[in-house]
Amino acid sequence: MLDEINASPELRKVVSTTDIMAYWQDDRKKYILQGLGFMEVFLQEIADRFGKEKHHLKYVLPEELSVEKLETMGPAFFTERIQGMIVIYEGKNVAVLSGKEYQEYHALLNEHKQKEIVGEIEGMCASIGKAAGTVRICKTLAEINAFQEGEVLVTGMTRPEFVPAMRKAAAIVTDEGGITSHAAIISRELGVPCVIGTKIATKTLKDGEIVEIRAHHGLVKRVSKK
Repeated sequence: MLDEINASPELRKVVSTTDIMAYWQDDRKKYILQGLGFMEVFLQEIADRFGKEKHHLKYVLPEELSVEKLETMGPAFFTERIQGMIVIYEGKNVAVLSGKEYQEYHALLNEHKQKEIVGEIEGMCASIGKAAGTVRICKTLAEINAFQEGEVLVTGMTRPEFVPAMRKAAAIVTDEGGITSHAAIISRELGVPCVIGTKIATKTLKDGEIVEIRAHHGLVKRVSKK
């Protein structure tokens, strides 16, 4: 293909680098899945030895996996962790907030979020272009089916079942994803402006808001609040 279009050395280098990056991404996913499998076996062994529930151990930090600490962890400990926990790392120091401490800290975070006004959201350009439209946050199949022509699709990450909505979208915005993600590839094929990796789009934007997408700058600008 590159020979047929007489591609420049610069373009060939870009294509070669992209091929390598796509391979690395697939390889990374493979090792992550393998690691998760080994972790399940490891946690089951600990659970059997100490009389714990395996899924409870997923709320324990690596720093807490010692014989002395595991023996002191009772039902109340895990109940608090499951209900909510915040882990704070400061250098080599680690603090875990659960129970009453978690509730107080979580309340402060919510108060801060309510006061925060985000006029612009930054991400990464996946497909160039400009567009404006009404925000429609889609996370479930029912929300995807209800998506209307010309709306701005906002979601965590897209998957194959999102394609019908992506075809109707004026633009696409995601929380996660890279240049080889599903959203990036499909948006380029459809020629739909797309901004990926915003981290906060689904948390910050609301259904019915009007936004302007400047995908070439990786920018989502709130025009009006609902």
